[in-house]
Order: sequence, then C-alpha cells, then structure tokens
Amino acid sequence: MNQIYNNDPYVEVGFFYEMANLLNGVKRKERFNVFPCYQVQCPNCGKSAARMGFFSRANTFAIQCPVNGCVLNKSKNRKGLTIHDLIKHYGGDEIFDRWCKETRRMNYRKTWYPIKNRRDGEKKTRNEKTFREKMDIKSTRLMINARAGKFS
Repeated sequence: MNQIYNNDPYVEVGFFYEMANLLNGVKRKERFNVFPCYQVQCPNCGKSAARMGFFSRANTFAIQCPVNGCVLNKSKNRKGLTIHDLIKHYGGDEIFDRWCKETRRMNYRKTWYPIKNRRDGEKKTRNEKTFREKMDIKSTRLMINARAGKFS
C-alpha cells in the first residue's frame, strides 16, 4: 500500500546525521540551506567526493556525486538521491525500519480524520419540493422584493 510521504526536515535530521556517519562523512565549514553540509563517500561509485545536504526545493535532505558516470551525478538531469531513497537502498534494514516507523507516525497524525455525522439506522429521505412549489416560492420572493423597492 502506498503511503503519502510528507517530509519534515526536523524529523529527518537525525537520520541525515546517521547516514552521514555511516558513509564516512566529514563535516564541511560552509552551511547549505541552514543545515550543515557533509562530504561523504558515494554509496554507488565509492569515491569520497559526494555531498550530503538539505535541498530547499525538495524540502528534504539528499546526496549528490560530481563524478562522471555515477548514477548520483547531477549533470544528467538527475537531482541526486533523497534521504528516503538513500536509507531504503543503502541504509540497512534496521535504519529503514526506524525510518518507516517515524514517517508513518508523522503521516498518520496529519491525514487521519474521525468520522463526522455518523447516522444511526435507516437513511432518512428528504422531501423534495415539486417544480410547482419551487416556482410558487420564487414568485412570492419576487413580489416581496418588488414591494420593498429593491428593484428600483
């Protein structure tokens, strides 16, 4: 079953630091969109030139690799790998289970709504007015408005 994935950076930041440590990350001096930036070992090509940081357009953490021929290279119309996909493919079962538990709890709180106006028993039928009754009401309303001078 597909779940709606609402990314919240403050829930993801713990997993970001954990994946940066798992990929032998070195913290860079500069900050990238308020959050720190790490230079990590690319999980695909194995070179230590990849960067992990917060991407404000996607509102999530991601990894990009500048090495030519790497799948995570941003020059081939690919934007890198989001933290969700990084944990899913390279994080391991234990981290992915915790990730699913955290995001599912977050999504459940935001999308669950209780049942309102539950009816008991039989469905009540509405008494629909006939065409004649509707026209009588409309003509009465027009006469009242004309007498009140709302049309002049």
